[in-house]
Amino acid sequence: ECQPLLAAASFEHYEVSAYAQAGKRSRHNENYWLFGDYLAVGAGAHSKVSAADGQVRRRVRQRTPSFYLQQAGSSRAWSEDRNVDQHELGFEFMLNALRLKQGFAEQLYRQRTGRQLESEAGYQRALARDLLHHDGGRVRVSELGFRFLNDVVAGFLPALSKR
Repeated sequence: ECQPLLAAASFEHYEVSAYAQAGKRSRHNENYWLFGDYLAVGAGAHSKVSAADGQVRRRVRQRTPSFYLQQAGSSRAWSEDRNVDQHELGFEFMLNALRLKQGFAEQLYRQRTGRQLESEAGYQRALARDLLHHDGGRVRVSELGFRFLNDVVAGFLPALSKR
């Protein structure tokens, strides 16, 4: 019921859980969806930073403001600090980028993960099932794939991609 009403009001369904009028998309969120980097500022904040060597580091600040303030500037201000396993990068990228109806440039996948999209088993399976489309150097979820996005993304989990 909601989709026709939003379309009539000139809202575009541009992301799995977001609608916007022309020129009003969330640029802030698009950075996340395209696997961009961001810094953690404040209690409970998350960061993702990519190094020149392709390593991706994820960190999470302590959630409790008083504890965070007491520990600010020390390594204890972080509740999590880990490097993303290279085998998980494809999944993490797809978990974000496939949310966008417009998809992503194939070269962005290589740039952000250091991996070849064509060699990903999950990618090949999704293409064969018509869950993904690849045209003009762009990859996007089909209408069917958009409705079953969790299943499409799960195909890129490291354990499943080896099947």
